Amino acid sequence: MQEAIAWGQFDTWCRVNGRCALPASPETVAGWITALADGTDGGEPRARATISLYLSAITTAQRTAGFEFDRSNAVLAATWRGISRV
Repeated sequence: MQEAIAWGQFDTWCRVNGRCALPASPETVAGWITALADGTDGGEPRARATISLYLSAITTAQRTAGFEFDRSNAVLAATWRGISRV
């Protein structure tokens, strides 16, 4: 259930922001998790644990669709460190 919610929010965010949900670039996912963290996605700022769950759901969706997605990508890792510091 949480995965479907995460995917729906990510897909909507991508469409609104002119981004591609599948396959998603690390920069797109980094932008989305930043929006989740600061609430600029239209919702309240999310907790780190919630963002982690959502990121896992998006990673799974990318891989299930047959796309390679490296969650340890440098852009994502730097973004995650920034979110973790706040």
